[in-house]
Order: sequence, then C-alpha cells, then structure tokens
Amino acid sequence: MKSLTLKTTLTAIALAFTASSISAAPANGPKPKCHVMGEIAVLSGGEWVCKQPSIRAKGNGMESATSGSKITQKRPVRAFPDYVITKVTRSAGNSKQLTVTIKNQGAKGNVAGSELYAKVMNSNLGTTAVAMPDLKAGQSLTTFINFTKAPDRGSRIRLMADGNKRVKESNENNNVKFFNY
Repeated sequence: MKSLTLKTTLTAIALAFTASSISAAPANGPKPKCHVMGEIAVLSGGEWVCKQPSIRAKGNGMESATSGSKITQKRPVRAFPDYVITKVTRSAGNSKQLTVTIKNQGAKGNVAGSELYAKVMNSNLGTTAVAMPDLKAGQSLTTFINFTKAPDRGSRIRLMADGNKRVKESNENNNVKFFNY
C-alpha cells in the first residue's frame, strides 16, 4: 500500500509540473507586430488585425487653422519678475569694482529686499551683496559691486541676481552668471 501511495504522489507531482510549464497558445493566434507606422494590433471578429486606432486624443483647436496659413503659438505670459544678468565688466579705474547690468525680462516689477550676490570662487573674500535696483517689467539697469580687496587676476567670480531668493520668478534657473576677472 505504501508503494501505491508513493507512486500516486510522484505521478501527481509530475503531472502538476508538466501542466504548469505548458502554456496554451491564445485561441485567436499570436498577437501580430504591425509594420505600418501608426497601426496597432486589434482583436476583431476573433482574429488579430492591424488598424489605425479608433480613439483619438482631443485636439487643441489648431487642426482647423491649417488651411495654408502658418501656425504660430504665443509664448506664455510671464506673470512674475525674471532677472537675468546681461553684462559684467571690470569698472574702469577701480580694481575693486564690477559693473553689472541686470534685466527684468518678466511681466511684473521686482519686490523690495532682493539682493545681487557676487562671490570670488576659491578665495577668502567672501560674498558681497548689494540691493537689487528697482526694475519694472522689461527694464534693464546697471549697478556696481564693490569688493573689500581687489580679486586676483584670472579669478572666477559667480554673480547671482536675487541671490537671497526673495522674489518668486517665472524662471529661477537663469539668475547666475560667471565672470573671469
């Protein structure tokens, strides 16, 4: 009786292993790869067919305006100030001073309390901060950075408009400019 139980158990294990390792082919055949751009495999009438998708994304209203006219999109209006440093030079006749031009290319004026930072890299001069000039939307102004001691020739200086992050800008990633003294 023990041999019959052992044979039955081993047979059941072998059948279970065989059944789990065999996967049945889909009743509709294998899903095809569609070779025409934009087509997808769709199950239709019990078999796979390559077709254009029948569901389309909602248009943006620009489709009807394509009758020979050029389509242009308006740039989004910047609802905040956006400071960029457009020009940095050494001030003539003063080795401790930089002349810096800042532009507000945003749609609003600036907020009081914003500062322009200048840091001489790999130096013990520290960071120099001056108040940012009042800039209306689209306006550029020039200001000066005065160091306590003249930077060494060839020093790399990092300038940052709104260095104290006081103002929410439309683009916070364009405030930095490097300058070789």
